[in-house]
Amino acid sequence: MPVQWNNSFDRLKPNTAKLKSWVLDTRKQVIGTIDQWRPSLEAAVFSQLKGRGFDQQDWKLARIQERISGLQDATRAKIGQEVFLKSIALGRQLIKAQLYEAQIKDGKISYWKTNNSNPETILFIHGFGDSKDGCYPLAMHLTRHFNMMAFDLPGFGSSFKDDHLAYNFETYGQWMLEFFDVIGCGPLHVVGNSLGGAMAMKLAELRPDLVKTLTLIDTAAVIDTRYDSAYDDFIKGKVLFQIKTRPEFDAFWKTIFHRPPLLPIFLKDFIFEQFKANHDLYGRFILETFAGIKSRYDVKLDKLFMDSALKAMQIPVHIMWGENDKLFPVAYGQRAHELIPGSEFTVLKNVGHAPQVEAPHLTAKHIRRFIGRVTAKLEAEAEEQEAAEA
Repeated sequence: MPVQWNNSFDRLKPNTAKLKSWVLDTRKQVIGTIDQWRPSLEAAVFSQLKGRGFDQQDWKLARIQERISGLQDATRAKIGQEVFLKSIALGRQLIKAQLYEAQIKDGKISYWKTNNSNPETILFIHGFGDSKDGCYPLAMHLTRHFNMMAFDLPGFGSSFKDDHLAYNFETYGQWMLEFFDVIGCGPLHVVGNSLGGAMAMKLAELRPDLVKTLTLIDTAAVIDTRYDSAYDDFIKGKVLFQIKTRPEFDAFWKTIFHRPPLLPIFLKDFIFEQFKANHDLYGRFILETFAGIKSRYDVKLDKLFMDSALKAMQIPVHIMWGENDKLFPVAYGQRAHELIPGSEFTVLKNVGHAPQVEAPHLTAKHIRRFIGRVTAKLEAEAEEQEAAEA
């Protein structure tokens, strides 16, 4: 999901000055980007608005979107791309993260991580159509307490894409194993949203030694056959993520978000163009995954989904779910909670499928609470063990 401009300064009092500075810097850079394009904007827009009371000096970001509907889509997307790049660069700067690449057999995986003094590290795994840069609003609320890292799943973001490769849970599992072997990472608190939740479960299944705790946010790969979901559409060959037109994109946006994020100007146009460009790849991923499955009651789903693996989980698991998720109903979260002995279940009110974007402060609050409780318990157990051995 996209980077949102988060104005919750009161909730981040220790970082208020930094956040204000970041937003002001972002605004300046966005204005600078727009100024670079101003001649073409004036030619395309102002000539149509003469005589309608429009002042050319009135160049406020909050109003310009309404006044440039006649601008060509390609131009809007190009400006949006520049705004996007500047926004994520500033977001990365705020949390003091560094970019890296890891070479595995099939290509390069892009990732970022922080290197602060906190001993515990959170790994965030993004959802379908998202990237490692979509969790900066969440990271701003976590990096005072943890180190943090995120990577682009192959096929998304800046990691490798190859039309000749199979994109399924098994290949993703193998890619993750290679990736973590290359970077030599220690035990992590793994957080995943949607597809990223499925990947987090897969990682815990393949490398339980690498996962200290597991936080699943509106995760994929869990099903309750009593309720309709996006899986019914996928099985019928209808892929929400396959987008060619603006109405399709607007429908997608309303499905993903209950409270759509506030975005910098033109950024939504850029995101739309990105989905159009990945139309075939996104469709192939989902259609091949559900090929041969007749309905949500099909026994083949037992092998595809992670329900059986959840029952065997031996690590602490926290399940979080947006109350207004239109892709996977909250009953799916309840189902996952019932499958995992000793798991926690948190429902987020008035939130959709991507809580880390819609409600980053609240999401981070529950992540910190869960990890803090588990860490304190493990430390107490370790002290008791040392005392017993003394």
